[in-house]
Amino acid sequence: MSRDALSDFLSGYPQEIRSLARAARALVMAACPSAHETVWPGWKTIGFGTGPGMKEGVVGVRPAKAHVSLVFYGGHELPDPEELLQGTGKTGRHLKVRSKEELSSPPVRALLKAAFARRAARPATKASRPRAGAERATPGPGDAAVTRETGRDWKAWKALLDAEGAASLDHKGIVALLSRRHGLSPWWQQTVAIGYEKLSGIRERNQPAALYQVGVSRTVAAALPRLWAAWVEPRTRARWLGRVRVVVRKATEERSLRVTWEDGSNLEVLFAAKGKERSQVTVDHRKLPPGEAVARMRSFWKERLDALRDLLEARA
Repeated sequence: MSRDALSDFLSGYPQEIRSLARAARALVMAACPSAHETVWPGWKTIGFGTGPGMKEGVVGVRPAKAHVSLVFYGGHELPDPEELLQGTGKTGRHLKVRSKEELSSPPVRALLKAAFARRAARPATKASRPRAGAERATPGPGDAAVTRETGRDWKAWKALLDAEGAASLDHKGIVALLSRRHGLSPWWQQTVAIGYEKLSGIRERNQPAALYQVGVSRTVAAALPRLWAAWVEPRTRARWLGRVRVVVRKATEERSLRVTWEDGSNLEVLFAAKGKERSQVTVDHRKLPPGEAVARMRSFWKERLDALRDLLEARA
């Protein structure tokens, strides 16, 4: 997570709470350096886990006015001889810390280690195990998006690349072939190459099926309802985002949006009030192909969210 994203998230809290939250973040990362870190503004939490989603969360750092809470997802199963954990929910537990000395105590460190050890030891559930053949069934964006952007659907790309000998190439070779003979953009070179590898059953041979995400946030001098409207009203959205084809799959008013991007990748957009006339938006753009697409979309979202901020603050 970038320093800007963390600073934006903590900007509405007192200095001593900001300092305590940063210390809590450092302690969590020391317990599990490989943890995936995500800001969830709607829940006022910095989440740490095996992935960006709430279901993948292990520990959360949640600032408040006078303390910082460490939230343990699945805390009901943790050993707690000092009886530090609070809460009566089905699975979640939390503890409140008010000083760095309290935060760094051995019992708190032990709880953090136990939480990540518990997640690492958990066997895959039936729902999380991949279905046989699932990779072939879903090679990437849908046929409509691929045809619109590249001029061919997946079946046509499979037949064409087979005829050009792509099955004998590694991933870089397929990407070079798409660039040299078919003039695709870097984004679509990667996407079509990965899709072809999946359809041909050679993805595992060539490279693990890694997809990436980009997270960018901005705090704006505008009330939350105005920020929300700038996303959900198509005409206003076009003024700062441009004429991008998106589909809003789910909207929780003034809290979150789930959006399908024009290439089939996904957005999760989170909203949070930072006072009467300030608010924050965080964009997580997921399922991005590796390579230049990640840097390109990070730059894109920084520019577009700056444009959104300029639009809202000019009208304030």
